[in-house]
Amino acid sequence: MKNAGGRPERFDEIASAELAILSCLGIKSISSLARENGCSRNTVTKYVNRFKTRLGVLGYAD
Repeated sequence: MKNAGGRPERFDEIASAELAILSCLGIKSISSLARENGCSRNTVTKYVNRFKTRLGVLGYAD
């Protein structure tokens, strides 16, 4: 899938949710997730933030 700028999305919705869960539960840091996925911390943060609100509703976000 491409975003409005025409650049492809790095992570799909399921992968974004997985990143958010690992981060919000304190299982993995943003830095380690970025390193494992070969991208920047800003990229990981962007995708984590997309799902943080949903996780907050479920009581999992900080």
